Amino acid sequence: MSRFNLDAIAGQAPSQEVEQAVRQARSLAWSDPESLHFEGKQAANLLEVSREAVAQAIGVSREHIAFTSSTADAIRAILKSVRPSSVLYSPIERKAVTDAIAESGLHATALTVGSDGHVDRQDLIEKLAAANADSGSDASHTRSPVAVFIQWANQEIGTVQELSTLFTLIHEAGAVLVIDATSALGYLPTSMVESQWDYLLADSASWGGSRVATTLASAKPAQFPDTTSVAEAATAAVTLESLLRGQPAQSERLTGLRNKVESLVVSQFEQADLIRPAGNRLPQVVTFSIPYVDAEALAVELDRQGVAIGSGSACASEVGVPSHVLAAIGRLTQGNVRVSLPSDCPDNAIDRLVELLPSAVERLTADLSSPPEAAADSGGVLVAELSTNIEIALELDERGQLCPHPVIELAKAAKRLKADAVIGITTDDPAALNDIPAWARLQNATVMSQESADESGSTRFVVQLS
Repeated sequence: MSRFNLDAIAGQAPSQEVEQAVRQARSLAWSDPESLHFEGKQAANLLEVSREAVAQAIGVSREHIAFTSSTADAIRAILKSVRPSSVLYSPIERKAVTDAIAESGLHATALTVGSDGHVDRQDLIEKLAAANADSGSDASHTRSPVAVFIQWANQEIGTVQELSTLFTLIHEAGAVLVIDATSALGYLPTSMVESQWDYLLADSASWGGSRVATTLASAKPAQFPDTTSVAEAATAAVTLESLLRGQPAQSERLTGLRNKVESLVVSQFEQADLIRPAGNRLPQVVTFSIPYVDAEALAVELDRQGVAIGSGSACASEVGVPSHVLAAIGRLTQGNVRVSLPSDCPDNAIDRLVELLPSAVERLTADLSSPPEAAADSGGVLVAELSTNIEIALELDERGQLCPHPVIELAKAAKRLKADAVIGITTDDPAALNDIPAWARLQNATVMSQESADESGSTRFVVQLS
């Protein structure tokens, strides 16, 4: 059976051409590049060639480029150089970025993003002003600037930020902009962000490079140390060059495949929450959530038939919490399918997904057609009560039930109640804090209240159907 990787975020296999180039680079890069002997000079030359290749891709000179062993290393170097008074960041940044910011101990404030992930400009202006006021700085005299971290494009939902506008606002406030180009570099033209950042970092694994090589660039010449090996730096450069050789045709082809998946979702799943941000988008990413589907079961079913997908659902997460990106934009995480296409994704991989997905979802949602008697036995308790002058038609106690069951039981109840009926549901599932309001939005229902139900951390929602 053929297997297809549609979870390139998790990694992608190198082509034979890249494998050969990487082997050759590694054979030359085993010595210390600071050594004076021939082998050391050979490694040093390879490091500079790699630096030049990545610099050309970004649009800077090689003196602006360093290779670090991780995103955290890159951010530590940036913060050491900037010495900011505080940090602003978008809540949809990669976890590696937010973890590194938290590790710094600096005061950090999350920006507001809309339902498609774009940074709210007015919120940015207000928080920049507040941060400057707190530090005693202003745009004309900035002793310690504010550092603002914003992704160029998000790897989960495909949103591409309008950096030209954001960069202007940030610089007018005397702050510096750090952009994370992971998932965008190699797929989007760098002309989109030319001269619109102060620092740039990118994890080379996103274009098929090493997991221990992050590119760090500065708009001005800066002395950043290389903290990864010459071999890993060379691997990053070789794989990026390989990807760029196929552009822009490669991205155009990936866009066509992405659109094919989106057409499937629109035609087959009426209630799906398909995320299609306005403006530019990554060509290789499509994300959607299908209500009432256990994402882990769906991923396992597709994997069994040879298709690997990703998911931002809590029920497909080892830690039992949904994607922070989906939660930040208030979108449904239950039944989430995240398709990220490798650069060499074959057309028949998408054909296979289109063939398998509808039947897999149908099998996994079959229990929603159960009769009212069967649905009532699954944790719901029918009551008639008057609570703060609201008549509750049905009270559901879903404590102890994890994603996707609370929303599934809510949907079953909604199927057998009249329009405008009110349902109370109590849950201790962390994912439900995001998914019940998101489900209500998709159903045009109203969350009338959301409050603590007990000392154990449970939450009670009161939802009015449309």
